[in-house]
Amino acid sequence: DADSWYTMAVKTDGTLWAWGSNSYGQFGDGTNEGSHVPRQSMEGVSRVYTDDQCTLILKQDGTLWAWGGNDYGQLGNGSTTPSDLPICVLDQVTAVSAGDYHVAALRADGSLWTWGDNLYGQLGDGTLESRSAPAKVLDQAAAVSAGAGSTAALLGDQTLWTWGDNLFGQLGDG
Repeated sequence: DADSWYTMAVKTDGTLWAWGSNSYGQFGDGTNEGSHVPRQSMEGVSRVYTDDQCTLILKQDGTLWAWGGNDYGQLGNGSTTPSDLPICVLDQVTAVSAGDYHVAALRADGSLWTWGDNLYGQLGDGTLESRSAPAKVLDQAAAVSAGAGSTAALLGDQTLWTWGDNLFGQLGDG
């Protein structure tokens, strides 16, 4: 996954590699030193997701981990303190989508959990309050996509739900 300042890649053997800027600790290796060449930072990784400040990974065991900048609580650890080491956020996760400073995660039971920036209501909890810990917002989601300030979820009944910023009509509500 590439971001404006750094790139993370998962090799087929499950190792995570990072290069570019590491000013927020996005590599998850306990440092803030960037690299011009790929360097390994973790094993057992299934998928990686990035935003400007933080990195999230879904491990092969279904646990979701986060590290890096945390201005809006996007690490999901109940604070806004950054971390240059991985923090376990949720277990039994099947899919993740990282927007701009907010995160949406699907769990094995079909529940959708969100946290981070909520300036436009992109967390889907009926408020505009940012949240630094995951909270369940839907019971039966099948897929999720987090955008810059909005979120879309496909439910189990094949209906599509959208919420958040609608400046350019991205919610599709006409």
